[in-house]
Amino acid sequence: MKSIYTLLGICIFVFGCQDHQNKHAEENNSDELIFVVDMSVNGKSKAEVATFTEYYTAQVEKNEPSSMGWGFFESGEKVILIERYKNADAMINHATNVSAGGILEEAFAQFNSFFTIDMISIHGNISDELKETLSNFPFPVAYNEAYANYSRMISNVSTSPMTIDLVSLESEANTFIDNQFNFFYESSLETAQNTFSFDAVLIGTDAAEYYSGWEAMKTSIEGQLSIENPMFTHSNRNVIISSSGDMASYTQLLNFSFEVDGESMSVENVRNSGVIQKINGQWKIVQIHWSIGVQGQAVSY
Repeated sequence: MKSIYTLLGICIFVFGCQDHQNKHAEENNSDELIFVVDMSVNGKSKAEVATFTEYYTAQVEKNEPSSMGWGFFESGEKVILIERYKNADAMINHATNVSAGGILEEAFAQFNSFFTIDMISIHGNISDELKETLSNFPFPVAYNEAYANYSRMISNVSTSPMTIDLVSLESEANTFIDNQFNFFYESSLETAQNTFSFDAVLIGTDAAEYYSGWEAMKTSIEGQLSIENPMFTHSNRNVIISSSGDMASYTQLLNFSFEVDGESMSVENVRNSGVIQKINGQWKIVQIHWSIGVQGQAVSY
């Protein structure tokens, strides 16, 4: 009987430790800063705003590990941006990143083409260094010091590895690749915009068709939507999915038939390759390439 109680005690201890490991560790962070940015939209459509804000949010998340949260929110005809930083140093780092020579300089220039900042309301304990940094930007700022506050920093201390179902994700990727030309069938620029990431690269069959970013490729795609009765069929597809499950590359051959001014046309054995990425839960084209092979050798070797 004594051995049974001993075994039971060991089991309780072991499972109790495992349960403790799977809980989240909490740490109070009274230095958190919250920025509430009130912005007007500079003549962009809702679809354009949605695509760009998705891109910009991903850039901040990727490059600024000390940013605790970031979100664009629709507010009538305006947009509210809420930024959360671990502390003043994290925000100063962001200011450096969006300044000349910073890793987000180009993205921030695009940001300013989309939005006009009407007011930045900062909540938290603001250092003099941060105030000096922000004085270099031409935006109206209101400072709101904290009386009392807390902010929970939660980190998962579980040692259990995350399981990634690569088979299901590869199936998802294939479905997206099957449907990536739906914007042709729908003759929809909005569907096309939702298909590409904001910073996607498109390389076409014509010498001039090398576009970097949605704004650069938009006019070309809009012109292509004038074709009628498009039809795509594919063969020889090969898909390689990343170990993280959020990116895939593919190659395939395409046959493309369509009509222009009532005349039927077709192009066969178009070599199509691309890279797609799952961004905020949705697959997007981040790079796509079309080419048509020439007979014989273009370059002798």
